[in-house]
Amino acid sequence: MKLISRLNGDADSVNPIQKADPIARRQAILIVLISALGGFAVIGLFVRYESELHMWIVNHYEELLDNKSAVYFAAQLLLLPLMILAVYLMRFARQIIRSKRNPPPEHPLVRDMIVQEGRRAVVQGRIIWSIAWLLFFVSIALPLLMVYVFDKLINVSV
Repeated sequence: MKLISRLNGDADSVNPIQKADPIARRQAILIVLISALGGFAVIGLFVRYESELHMWIVNHYEELLDNKSAVYFAAQLLLLPLMILAVYLMRFARQIIRSKRNPPPEHPLVRDMIVQEGRRAVVQGRIIWSIAWLLFFVSIALPLLMVYVFDKLINVSV
């Protein structure tokens, strides 16, 4: 019964509910749609030009071995959206920790959310902060691993 009163926003509920912002909801849907279309386009281009890309790599492997940093940055471009998400989550988590409130004050929401305050909000902020750093390190380390594997595969086959 207590959960129902919290969801309904009754006066006797412990935590208030912050209402969703319809403009933020539309923007979020638009961002997801544009990102999905971009992802489909990249995958489609890769599938379409896979054999040409493979032949180009085989024909230019010596140049690629000499320019491992260029290979790293090309691989880093593939994970740029993950790095952007990590930075966004870091900033969001910092707002939660500083305000000791989740969601942070004046933060637009895409759905109604029960407001968490105090220690619980700080713990949630630290969890988000940890996940954000994990994503950030993965977005840096994965291209390094790709370059390492590329180097090993090319050196074995030569």
